[in-house]
Amino acid sequence: MSGRGNLPGMTKDRVLICTHSAGFGHRKAAEALIEAFRTISPETGVYIIDPFEFARPYLNKLLIHIYLKILKRAPYIYRMLYEKGERSDRDRHGYSFLWKLIINQAFYQKLDLLVEEIRPTVILCTHPFAAVVMSRWRERKGAVTPAITGLITDYTVHPFWKGLNLEGYFTASPDLLPDITDGGISGEMVWATGIPVSRKFGRVAGKKRVRLDLGLNPYLKTILVMGGGFGLGDLDEVVKCIGSSDLKVQLMVVTGINTGLQKRLKKLIADLGIPVKVFGFVDNIPEFMAAADIIVSKPGGITVAEALAAKLPIIIWKPIPGQEVRNASFLVKKRLGRQVNDGTDLIAAVKQQLDLQQSARLELTALNRLAARNIAGIVIEAFMS
Repeated sequence: MSGRGNLPGMTKDRVLICTHSAGFGHRKAAEALIEAFRTISPETGVYIIDPFEFARPYLNKLLIHIYLKILKRAPYIYRMLYEKGERSDRDRHGYSFLWKLIINQAFYQKLDLLVEEIRPTVILCTHPFAAVVMSRWRERKGAVTPAITGLITDYTVHPFWKGLNLEGYFTASPDLLPDITDGGISGEMVWATGIPVSRKFGRVAGKKRVRLDLGLNPYLKTILVMGGGFGLGDLDEVVKCIGSSDLKVQLMVVTGINTGLQKRLKKLIADLGIPVKVFGFVDNIPEFMAAADIIVSKPGGITVAEALAAKLPIIIWKPIPGQEVRNASFLVKKRLGRQVNDGTDLIAAVKQQLDLQQSARLELTALNRLAARNIAGIVIEAFMS
């Protein structure tokens, strides 16, 4: 467990943020919220927990391992499960037996101890798995519990968000309101706040200065290539395509914790005709996005929100089945990004964007930059007053 502020007994109001490690973006959203609470309500204690890691750490590691294996080797399985959950409440509730296997009596007892120790006024979930756990914990308690809310960090509504025992939802866009309210939630308890990102976006020095700091040519057009914290999406194919083209650009490639990809890329770039810098896991994404002219990435919700906050044009590459396919559709429909299907499309999209020399459209940019502060303000006003 990590947190900020005094011991639980020394602050009047406390917020427990529940997330999950299957995706680094959910944790980043939680950290952005901590920044916001620190700014507007420094007396509020804020704590982050992954309920799975806290209650069943070994099982949590196994689940993440299986999840990544499926995404890399058999993504069609994840697509099938996701679409099954989308079809109807009955299909979604069919996963109950899986939750019963994961969330056993010992799991609930540890959550009881955690909530008793922190005594939160509000529980805010930034991942649907965490929201399912806390909703089921509340139903089992059968007593008065802290208010529980959900923060949807995609531009779609994951099936597991629906039908939960939550007081309210924070969504990425007003477009998602009908999808939430169709599940029986009152529109008065759904806030279209945007997805919270670090306040560092928009506060970074100019492109040339940041490029120099990152060891790049300050005058060369720069493309940022990412695949989330896990480095997914065949990024070596992106690098090879752009590096073998006639584009006058340089690449920054962030591989996350994918050390195998990092090693492959370092061998690959020796034969390319453009400058390429390969980075592993980094914690200064605002600087990387400030240095770039374009981002090529799978459309994870947080990555998209950060790119929009940085006014960075998005080229969508190999979305994960399920929520990222839905994110891609949202971006294309809103003309906030362009999806490419192969290397030929990729090169054409990059050339077009460089010729246009346009920043990303401002739609959702301000919303995401202000999201963390707005969410913190709503939590304080609606659930702590």
